[in-house]
Amino acid sequence: MCLLYGLAYQALYAGLSCVVANRWLVEDSTAAPLLEHFYEGLHVGLLPAEALRQARLRYLKNAEQAAQHPYYWASYFCIGNGRQPIRLQKWRLNPTIWLLLLQRFLTPIWLGWRKNKRPTEPKRPLKMWEV
Repeated sequence: MCLLYGLAYQALYAGLSCVVANRWLVEDSTAAPLLEHFYEGLHVGLLPAEALRQARLRYLKNAEQAAQHPYYWASYFCIGNGRQPIRLQKWRLNPTIWLLLLQRFLTPIWLGWRKNKRPTEPKRPLKMWEV
């Protein structure tokens, strides 16, 4: 638990306004709908705390009876300023990363092509009297 708070506060110290974390491990299959609702709320423009609240309510409304236990949805909470809007940006890949990925995938192809271009029988060294 201390490690979680330490990481969250380090993220806040690094400049994030709000961190959403969970207090205990929750199965991915039950946490996925809650987090989908949360990110949908952020995408619409809700504040992080309100998006988390709305996500919990939607999760409770749509979940099966067994999955409505607080164990599955009460784990998530906001640390920091949950009343400050978050501006979501589309993720773009840095051109340098593109070049590195391109090199990573093209180098083995090029090496395989060079290997196939080599003659099958190696040339034998010339002897002194054959020169």
